[in-house]
Amino acid sequence: MKNIIKSLLIIVAVAAVAGGVTYSYFFDEETSTGNTFTAGTLDLELTNGETSNAPFVIGNVVPGWEKVITYTVKNAGSVDGKLSLASADVTNTDSTGTGEFVGGGAHLGENIHIDIDTDGNGTYDLLDFSTLADQSYSGSPAFTTDLNAGITKTIHVRLYVPIEVKNEIQGDSVTGGFTVRLDQEHL
Repeated sequence: MKNIIKSLLIIVAVAAVAGGVTYSYFFDEETSTGNTFTAGTLDLELTNGETSNAPFVIGNVVPGWEKVITYTVKNAGSVDGKLSLASADVTNTDSTGTGEFVGGGAHLGENIHIDIDTDGNGTYDLLDFSTLADQSYSGSPAFTTDLNAGITKTIHVRLYVPIEVKNEIQGDSVTGGFTVRLDQEHL
């Protein structure tokens, strides 16, 4: 019986020590309330200083011809982005006239070369894809640059036909457009 009482005393003492270690009288707890989470925005504003975003028609394209189209772009959102440019929906039409220039095999869009100037100093950067017909979002965009939130940039797109191009484009036409896109930069 004496051993049983000793065992019970030991169990009660161990329980008291364990209870004192895991139980406290003082505690402090804070709760954060009224939290708001807001998603950022990407908002690309585009103006074409020359055509006010209206479609443009360019005629009398010949070897040596050059045209610069200016776009002003702004990231009016709150998230930094990557701006890209590509041509879209390019359709070439061979000449339907008569004589030696019909169906020359080369298309006008394949001979209109494109360079880009984003800093306004007249230095054009050669693109990965060199002609109007080569550029598409199905692969990589032809041009990308950073466009951080609140920043405005001017892009000069220089279109030109090299002087080496000869009669193969005579009477041909091309339709299409440019797609300017802003994507969130990966974190």
